[in-house]
Amino acid sequence: MPFEFGLCEPEDLERCFEVVSLAFGHDHPYIDALFPAHDTPQGRADGARWLGSALRDPSGTGRAARFCKAVDTDTGLIVGFAKWDIYDGFAPDVGPGSLKGDQWRDKEAKEWADYIWWEFTRRRWAALKESGGHLVSLDIMSVDLAY
Repeated sequence: MPFEFGLCEPEDLERCFEVVSLAFGHDHPYIDALFPAHDTPQGRADGARWLGSALRDPSGTGRAARFCKAVDTDTGLIVGFAKWDIYDGFAPDVGPGSLKGDQWRDKEAKEWADYIWWEFTRRRWAALKESGGHLVSLDIMSVDLAY
């Protein structure tokens, strides 16, 4: 089964998030906290929406994301996915409480997600600020376990 590398299109994002969900299952607290229902159709739609928000930068701040995919050329199925965040002279002001979304069942679940997100990403944000907003960061990479 040969693979082909390419950049994702917006219509690929549901499958890309499905790959994330399949790859991590319920073995990674970060994924479970941020996307508590990631193994359901609604949870995967929430995840795809989250990915899609990174594709859009209407503010013109210099933040961009590149979504890469590996496609099984025999089946046409996306089997691997990576999200690269590219900052070109822009360092967002983020901290605890900055996590966006509405996919949590209650306030406590949102607070837990925000805490784990901040603990997982705070060193990345510090490095971005230290760089003066010039950084490329591999945000997430996953492969469908069937491959």
